[in-house]
Amino acid sequence: MMLNVMLCDDEPQIREGLKAKIKWADEGFAIVTEAENGKEALDKLNEYPVDIVITDVKMPIMSGIDLAETCYRMNPSIKVIVISGYSDFDYAKRSIKAGVVDYLLKPVLPSELIMTLKKVRSDIENQRMNDYESLKVERLLQDRLTFMREQFLNYLVKDNMDQFIVTKERLKQLSLYELVYQSSSVQYLTLSINLPQADERDVTSMYFPFKMICHEYFEAFDQMFVFHDSSYTHLVHVCISNPNKVITASASMIKELIRKVKEYLRAELTIGYGELAKGDMRFKNSYISSLLDWSQSQVGSDSKTVDLTSKSFDFSSELERKMINTIESQNLQFFKTILSDTLLDNQSIMSFSFKANRILFLIGSLMKKYSLQSDSLQKQIWTCQQAIWELNAQRKVYEQLIELVVILMKELKEIHSSSTGAQLVEKVRVFITNHYSDEITLSTLASQFHINSTYLSEIFKLNIGKNFSEYLNDVRMEHSKKLLKDPHLKIIDVAHLVGFSNAGYFGTVFKKNTGMTPADYRKAYQV
Repeated sequence: MMLNVMLCDDEPQIREGLKAKIKWADEGFAIVTEAENGKEALDKLNEYPVDIVITDVKMPIMSGIDLAETCYRMNPSIKVIVISGYSDFDYAKRSIKAGVVDYLLKPVLPSELIMTLKKVRSDIENQRMNDYESLKVERLLQDRLTFMREQFLNYLVKDNMDQFIVTKERLKQLSLYELVYQSSSVQYLTLSINLPQADERDVTSMYFPFKMICHEYFEAFDQMFVFHDSSYTHLVHVCISNPNKVITASASMIKELIRKVKEYLRAELTIGYGELAKGDMRFKNSYISSLLDWSQSQVGSDSKTVDLTSKSFDFSSELERKMINTIESQNLQFFKTILSDTLLDNQSIMSFSFKANRILFLIGSLMKKYSLQSDSLQKQIWTCQQAIWELNAQRKVYEQLIELVVILMKELKEIHSSSTGAQLVEKVRVFITNHYSDEITLSTLASQFHINSTYLSEIFKLNIGKNFSEYLNDVRMEHSKKLLKDPHLKIIDVAHLVGFSNAGYFGTVFKKNTGMTPADYRKAYQV
């Protein structure tokens, strides 16, 4: 690694003498610029990439002492070596408090210069290695938090919120704490790219850079969160918290995003706006209306926005809970009544499509909750979606949703009717595997799966061989062991990543589980 050096001295012959003392390139250094005083040196630091400054103490306009102190404030990574005459040597050492890595006394011997430069090289390499390791850890944590944020944002719009148990502290880590305030309003955007007709590129291959552009652009603004729904492989979604605060800038923002997509991807942009929504169902209502608005766009080569936010679609949290409870309790007749009241009254085609999609999302969240992915369910989901897209088949949609729920109820009955509860326990086990880093309790799990907590505890131990809390801790400990093998992760970071908000409690559980403290386990692994 070649390091760049600046020589700073008001006497040209001194600078020439320094250049002649050693073979700089052979030692791994390059003199890239020179300066006659501290002020000129600061100006040149803006022009040249400099790693090391070698400066005299006494210079006109700005001394070497002032230069060293200013360098340290501006860029602490630049290493300063001070050269001083005998009479000024003690003064220089006493006066400079920061930014100086070594002092050389005139006349400088070649051996002393080489030894000092090697020491500085070692300092720079160590610092860069530490910076690299810190950056690697920061990226690891950021990748994990980004994944958890996207997971949470997906639950907001697709699943029952009760399924995602998350502490206020974790929401703060995800920078999503304000998003869950009931008083706040939200708005969703649905975005996609399209190509000119003559363009033979594949949109699929362009999705990742498109998503990165959206992340970089929107997340530069406060309270804007980008995520991806795996059900829509070419779409990017944006959740805006308190959109009234940013709505005045939306036109110019979208115009700039369209410009970026055209410049970097040579593609056009289509955006659908969800309704401005408040209350328990604000996430789902705005999200689905953004999908519907986006779906109204016409195929073509021009960038466009589809803004139907003046429309308001009603689907309350009470209605959602009532439908979920009816399905899980397998009361088909009551579900038919609710569905008829919801879909078959006089309403616009857009309102009907919105409600039908909301119900389809609701059913999909139940399938995910119980890990139900049978071919018959998947086929019926697709059939229902096609009927909704027809926009003029309300009765057909109603009948197919009934058929879908009949299949779902049948599979739920098989799960709950098992004498040992093996199928149900397997669903609970999968849930724990997917959510071990969240705050999970036996009572919340029992509520999730609509069974008595005492019964769940009994069948869990019968099928797994240990109680719920022991199993949860075992899962967390296995993941924590893997993370502790990375010496650059702090123990408190490991604790947070596996679901403990308190590092002390994490250490207690870890020692009980493994017989070692987290620190001792890390040391043993490294040896």
